[in-house]
Amino acid sequence: MALTDLLQMLEQGRRTGTLKIHAGRVEKSVFFQGGQLISSSSTDPTEFLGHFLVSQGLIDEDELAQAVLQQERVSKPLGRILVEREALSEEDLEKHLQLKAEESILELFTWDHGEFEFFDGVLPAFELVPVSMSLSGLILDGMECLHQWDKVRAVIPSDQVVPVSVDAHLAEGISDERQCRVVEAVNDDRTIQQICLEAHATEHFVSRTIYELVEAGRVKVVRPRIVQSVEAVQAETRAVQLLADARSLVDQGECEAGLRYARAAQSLEPRDAEVQQLLKSIEADLRKTFIRKGVLLEGVPVLSVKLEEMKRLDLAPEAGFILSRINGSSDVASIVKISPMGELDAMVVFSGLLDEGYIRLAMPM
Repeated sequence: MALTDLLQMLEQGRRTGTLKIHAGRVEKSVFFQGGQLISSSSTDPTEFLGHFLVSQGLIDEDELAQAVLQQERVSKPLGRILVEREALSEEDLEKHLQLKAEESILELFTWDHGEFEFFDGVLPAFELVPVSMSLSGLILDGMECLHQWDKVRAVIPSDQVVPVSVDAHLAEGISDERQCRVVEAVNDDRTIQQICLEAHATEHFVSRTIYELVEAGRVKVVRPRIVQSVEAVQAETRAVQLLADARSLVDQGECEAGLRYARAAQSLEPRDAEVQQLLKSIEADLRKTFIRKGVLLEGVPVLSVKLEEMKRLDLAPEAGFILSRINGSSDVASIVKISPMGELDAMVVFSGLLDEGYIRLAMPM
């Protein structure tokens, strides 16, 4: 079923409930009340409110970390905590909550596949921020978004390409704060994926921003880094076999590769109960491995290499992000909180950096 047909069916049926759509590791929820679209949410960390506000320049990483820490103690919505801390105004919060919800929904139109479920009469217990957009208007905007995305993908086929500036004043004339953060992250070496991490922005937003610069003749896209995914290498392999390979890799200490295989299996069989059970088992084993190695949330990472040497290292984007946030005083938990990665993914990176001898972990006194 096409997304437009699905949305129109829920509207015409005046349905109330939650539409969940997932593709790979990302799941988005769209909430309906009497056939009217009222809000949305996503499991993609770059779409979380905190990272969205950082990308907008409304808060910095330190403010995000402090707010998340407070949220764990008081169990309040992050936005409400930021307002109480006077990190942003009530007006800014409402404006950007709505903007975030609308962008998340529009991005669904760029998905070329996925699975959906509708939970009739089920809405979240927490307060929803309404989206003041008609469904017909949303569909029109979504189709335009899809048309534009096809053009973007023709120029930027993956998140592994590198945008290179051909304009000495690349940021000149750009007033949008989020676009400015993307432009500032362009250093003629970072991939789209690395820029996403630096700017706390989604691949969709970063790619669209770079595409506009390419069209304006201010940036060119070079050096596509072809990364063969596990799915491409073993497309014919059943998910259970991928998980068996993942467990073997984890047992050998190859945590990052093991997690990648496990996630690939999840993508192939997202609703398979056996796959889900094995994935949880592998994730539990990974956490035990971190404890055994001393990779703990309360540990304080300290660089074991000089800054000049670190710049010469051929690091994965996630490793570069983590290393650049190590200051000798912030613990692992604090760095995880400001990372656009999930906790387990970030812990895998810390484990790898420790194995390579790039960091050491000190326990607080």
